Amino acid sequence: MTVDPTSLAPFEPATAEQWRRAVDGVLAKGADLSPEQLAQRFQRQLVSYTYDGLEIRPLYTADDVAGSGEQLPGTPPFVRATTAAAGVPHGWEVRQRVAVRGDGSTAAALALGELERGTTGLWLDVTGTGDEVTVDVLDRALAGVFLELVPITLDAGGRSGPAQALLELWQRRGHGADEAAGCLGVDPIGASMRDGGTSNDLQAAIAEAVALVRRVADTVPRVRTLVADATPWHDAGATDADELAGALAAGVAYLRRLTDAGVDLATALGQLELRVAATSDQFSTIAKMRALRLLWHRVAEVAGAAPGDRGARVHAVTSQAMATRYDPWVNMLRTTVACFAAGVGGADAVTVHPYDHLVDPTAPSELGRRMARNTQAVLLDETNLGRVIDPAGGSWYVEHLTQALADAAWTVFQQIEAAGGVQRALDSGWVHTRVDATWARRQADVATRKVAITGVSEFPNIDDDIPALPAVPVGEHRGHGPLPRHRYAEGFEALRAAADAHRRRTGSRPEVVLLGLGTPADSTARATFAKNLFEAGGLATRLVDSVDGVDLSGRLVCLCSSDARYAESALEAVRAAAQAGAARVYLAGRPAELTEALQQAGVDEFIALGVDALDVLSRALTHAGVER
Repeated sequence: MTVDPTSLAPFEPATAEQWRRAVDGVLAKGADLSPEQLAQRFQRQLVSYTYDGLEIRPLYTADDVAGSGEQLPGTPPFVRATTAAAGVPHGWEVRQRVAVRGDGSTAAALALGELERGTTGLWLDVTGTGDEVTVDVLDRALAGVFLELVPITLDAGGRSGPAQALLELWQRRGHGADEAAGCLGVDPIGASMRDGGTSNDLQAAIAEAVALVRRVADTVPRVRTLVADATPWHDAGATDADELAGALAAGVAYLRRLTDAGVDLATALGQLELRVAATSDQFSTIAKMRALRLLWHRVAEVAGAAPGDRGARVHAVTSQAMATRYDPWVNMLRTTVACFAAGVGGADAVTVHPYDHLVDPTAPSELGRRMARNTQAVLLDETNLGRVIDPAGGSWYVEHLTQALADAAWTVFQQIEAAGGVQRALDSGWVHTRVDATWARRQADVATRKVAITGVSEFPNIDDDIPALPAVPVGEHRGHGPLPRHRYAEGFEALRAAADAHRRRTGSRPEVVLLGLGTPADSTARATFAKNLFEAGGLATRLVDSVDGVDLSGRLVCLCSSDARYAESALEAVRAAAQAGAARVYLAGRPAELTEALQQAGVDEFIALGVDALDVLSRALTHAGVER
């Protein structure tokens, strides 16, 4: 076969203008629209906004990152990576969490199990031990662990005692200055956000931390002392920019105290680790990791640090706020995306929470632990993600989003500084007011299902049997009280829990009878919509095609069909349901021409896209006799 050489000539490059004309043609749908009308449709259908108000467009070009210059990994401002080699060839630290309770002995098997199956760093949670953690407790918790090979990080809250105990343990086992590695996890500001406390308590805790830094910097150079943990912001509902600003504000507060105490700036910077949440919003998480390094570089630059001392060490933790108790298996998918995004964004250490850690927070299952480890192992060892430095670098979208997020976070950071720093911003209630406002917006989007939560607000599994869990009190969140801890699914899960309790108490689940009018072709779409909606609140559904022979006395009924079929038979069906004793009548959809007549006939509520599902379901449970 002969090939015409001209057929192999390169295609002419497409332009943004050509793409926009093609898109406008689709948006117009054959109508003769003005440029203003096309622009409105484009904005409405193809442009979205983050909670920080950042515009997300469907297409980005080189013009969107013009002037940013070529950046290489390991060079200031460290957007691409803090070092030229980053984690290559081994990737990031797989830092899995182990709870230390009681005398510490039960943690040893868990710690060894993690290390034998792929974990490369341990994160010891000693916040629930009650009494002060001693070196003996940690010795038992780390029995059999070769501390010269494994970095150890503590979750110690604001306490310096556990850190002192870990330093003593390294010394007891004879590990020299170059063998001990990890992070002592002291974070008085983060602990204050989570647990509350007075300003005097916070100042005293920071003073202890400063003294500890002096000892650590002189004796174990591979160990960091302090963490600027911004996950309390995230768990309270804050935006990504607020979370980044919170990390900066805490980090700067620690730097000030350290340098005021005579610690040189390079040492102070080397004693800090930054912690943020990784979510299932892939691109936002990638941009967050990159923006954090850019921001921290700027902080260090303004403080007068040498270029080589301006890099940030970042620990990414899969979001608690995005996790669900119901249908917890979906959490495996969420954490996989979050872990991938954190790795792509260049996190130095990543923690993946077990998918079922909310079902019983004191003891995630072995399967949960295994899947959390293996999520990281697959990404590192099978996809070779850890062998590539900044794989998102050069993406016009990611580069633009990184810069936009950094700009937004810097603005919030300046506001915190103008308020007198993070402590005064907390004391005054400024932080609480800000995150509460964002949480209200998030909840409105979840309630109307503009933001879907798979397995909870969408496609729920009504047969999930999740044990009840006592609510964790968050206290008064004003002044220096703790920030609230939220999860996006909490509104729906509270309703599900009430319905489950009703089933356990009475032997049956509250039910909605779905009355399908006409043929399956008429009713299936809206019956599926209604089933999805009601089961998200824990109400079982049963589809019938007639009220004949169906006991509707005191029951909830929802009519499901097309607008055309409603016009033919909805009024009669509504009257029949009311006469059969239905306690409440719903109609799926909102046929405009029939709305008033249907209400007069007995329709109590219309359910359609955009309805406040939490509001609808709350009333439905009340009418079904569910106690809350």
